[in-house]
Amino acid sequence: MKNHYTVTGVNEGMSFLHRAFPNGEADEFNLVLFSTNGVHGTGNTIEDCEAWLTGNSDDECDSITFLLIRPRIVQVIYGNCQPKTLYDIAFLKKLRTSSHAVVSLMGV
Repeated sequence: MKNHYTVTGVNEGMSFLHRAFPNGEADEFNLVLFSTNGVHGTGNTIEDCEAWLTGNSDDECDSITFLLIRPRIVQVIYGNCQPKTLYDIAFLKKLRTSSHAVVSLMGV
């Protein structure tokens, strides 16, 4: 049996996500899960970092873990993204919403 899958870690997660999803929307070829925790980071949420950026929280939030899934080619890419602006926050929320919509339609 041949292995046709890959698991890859990336640096510069925010710029990677912007390149992978230029319009901020997932599709059946590429989708993302956030706050995946584990060996590559914390369970920080997008909202945790938004609260930190807007000064509504004293709890520092410097990164959010993510898992990009490419089901058709069986590829997983993991990393941490560091939102620096509210534009980044809006981008991540749009990406999360569209990813959830894609997952909900898989196998139906």
